[in-house]
Amino acid sequence: AAQALVDGRGAERVALALLLRAGARLALRAATPDDAQRLWQWRNHPATRAVSRQAEPIPWPDHLQWLQRTLADPARRLWLAQLGDRPVGVIRFDALSDARHEVSLYLDPGLHGLGLGSALLAAGEAALATAEAGGAGHGPITVVAEVLPDNPASRQLFVAAGYRAASSASAASEHVFAKTLAAPAIPPARTPECSP
Repeated sequence: AAQALVDGRGAERVALALLLRAGARLALRAATPDDAQRLWQWRNHPATRAVSRQAEPIPWPDHLQWLQRTLADPARRLWLAQLGDRPVGVIRFDALSDARHEVSLYLDPGLHGLGLGSALLAAGEAALATAEAGGAGHGPITVVAEVLPDNPASRQLFVAAGYRAASSASAASEHVFAKTLAAPAIPPARTPECSP
């Protein structure tokens, strides 16, 4: 137990927490095949698996196949979050329809408790809204999140971010949350000034 508390990453956690408190924002970039090892390690960590739909460890070859399919799928967006040059988490949006997406996210397990989850969700929502605004006729986007019953931290994260229990006759709906994102404001085109 003591080893879990003393992992040699305390200074890093303090620095990241200070950056967040000072107003630093997470930057998102598209995940690449070069991220495979990091994503696999984060996803297979016991803390991540405990709150995932698939709780069993994912074999490396299966992960590589999943990542290749995900990166090639235009209906999926997989972004790696960084604070400065430090990767801190990953967020994925799967298009369920033109205006409905399911979100999934997880952090570097060594960085839990710093407030990065809410920052990651906010950055992901903003990136999704901006990316989808480029499509013709896109209005509001609904994001849904399925939270396992024994994951109160995720439930709290989504509720604090404005997600509400999805309305459905299904008993499972008490673990599905949804939020509608407004389309980002597009500034009006500037018209040249005319001289008399």
